Amino acid sequence: MKKLILLIALTLISFSTVQAQVCDILIPICDSQDGLQNNAIDPSPVTIDTGCQILSGTRTIWFRLAIIQATNFTFQIEPTGSVDYDFAVWVNADCNNLGVADRASYDAPAVGEYDTGLNLIATDFCETAVGDGQVQFLSLVPGDEVIIVVDRFSNTPDVFNLTFGDPDAFDCSIVQTSACDGETVVLDATNPNALGYEWFYENPIGSGIYVPFIPAETSPTLSVTTTGNYKAEIYLPLGVTDSEFFDVVFYPQPVIASPPLDIDICDDGTNPGIFDLTENDDDVRGGQDPLFEITYHNNQLDAINDSNPIIPPNAYPIVGSSEIIWVRIEEPSGTCYAIDFFEISFAAATATAPASPHYLCDVGVLGQEPINLNTTFDTAILNGQDPAQYTVTYHANPADAIAGTNPLSQPHVVTGSQFIFVRVENNTVPSCYATTQFNLILVPKPIANPPVDLYQCDYGTTAGVFNLTDNDANIMGGQDPTLLTIKYYQTYQDSFDDTNEILGGVHIIVPPSPQTIYARIEDNTGSCFDLTDFKIYFSRAIAGI
Repeated sequence: MKKLILLIALTLISFSTVQAQVCDILIPICDSQDGLQNNAIDPSPVTIDTGCQILSGTRTIWFRLAIIQATNFTFQIEPTGSVDYDFAVWVNADCNNLGVADRASYDAPAVGEYDTGLNLIATDFCETAVGDGQVQFLSLVPGDEVIIVVDRFSNTPDVFNLTFGDPDAFDCSIVQTSACDGETVVLDATNPNALGYEWFYENPIGSGIYVPFIPAETSPTLSVTTTGNYKAEIYLPLGVTDSEFFDVVFYPQPVIASPPLDIDICDDGTNPGIFDLTENDDDVRGGQDPLFEITYHNNQLDAINDSNPIIPPNAYPIVGSSEIIWVRIEEPSGTCYAIDFFEISFAAATATAPASPHYLCDVGVLGQEPINLNTTFDTAILNGQDPAQYTVTYHANPADAIAGTNPLSQPHVVTGSQFIFVRVENNTVPSCYATTQFNLILVPKPIANPPVDLYQCDYGTTAGVFNLTDNDANIMGGQDPTLLTIKYYQTYQDSFDDTNEILGGVHIIVPPSPQTIYARIEDNTGSCFDLTDFKIYFSRAIAGI
């Protein structure tokens, strides 16, 4: 009867003064709460609608738990004294807008029947003051979340045990504070009504035995750096003691053992540019736990959030010619991690052989001729590749060209016949290179011996046709005519450039007379030559009187 009278009175009261939101006062739990000084002492911030009654909400405590495996969910509220407790239960409710409870009891217990909760045999979902304190279990599945409010109807001070039928079904991650080795976690038990505090730690872990710190820790907060279960006793007015529990787990902090290395693949026209990113696994892991997981990502944000890993990491097709790849190493829980980045590059290098052999005229010290190979051959060897992106070096043997060692100094002095080996190296990806070779041959310079001037008499009937080859023997001197060629020109520049040759050596003089003819003697390769000149005269004889 007392509950029915109070119920009528409560319906006339407006809950306009609210301490806090339900979301702010939920206590996460993942195990039975036995012998833990569970006090229902705080007024409810909301009206507790059970569907069949309205709970008084004068002295409450709120719990939250999560389900990790399917279970028939049961619990018992077990007072230490003969005290009347009520409760309500919500499944997957919004803590900001609970609505009607899924299970509830407003039982007024008889002597010896003060336990109340959910069991496997009850059939009702909600009961009033005339119930038996037991309502039907809840069938829960992984991912479900449960909110329980325990309401102490009696104003008699008391504590209670809260026991569950299947605590193995609970997800304990909701009660843990996770951190990484080397960090500090600040536990906060601040209560505006507290008269004092004392902190305890469970020793050994899992025993349920909590011992005080020495010296005593009496602040509202406690800084911890090691894994453990901690309890704060909060001393409240009227001799009431409240308890808050904190489970803290410190996970190992992975590190990047060695910076990941850039990975380069040379584009030789057939390689598809598929990269094995796991080449960096050993560098990143070093001697750390082999259970640490390594993943690769396309950007820093994905690496931080452990999202969108590159799969498979050992066959990644590059997009473009270079990319930045982020690597993440994490311990098994995924709480603690480290990240870094490296570059992958897919670059090309080709080397086009210049015309070979290349003949070089011996015009200086006999038998030795300097040549700047880079100035002479780079353009032909690069064959359109950007010279700013490649380095061309010249070597005396193929091994040096492949290794990129012992480049020939410039200018290089050629003696006789010599093979030159070339390396074209990509400046962005030094491991990407190409080689080629060509032959340099030093050619003796021909000598243009002095020719003689040629004359013709203008009889008025001759055309002034000169056979310039009459000077071949003079210009050739004692040199081997099978190795040399003589050509004739009307200007010095034409003879130097080897253009506008007088074909066949037959030339019709162009007045006035005389006219200078320019001769060029060159070796059969056309790379080595000498020049000379002579005059041709076409004049008329005048008889004396």
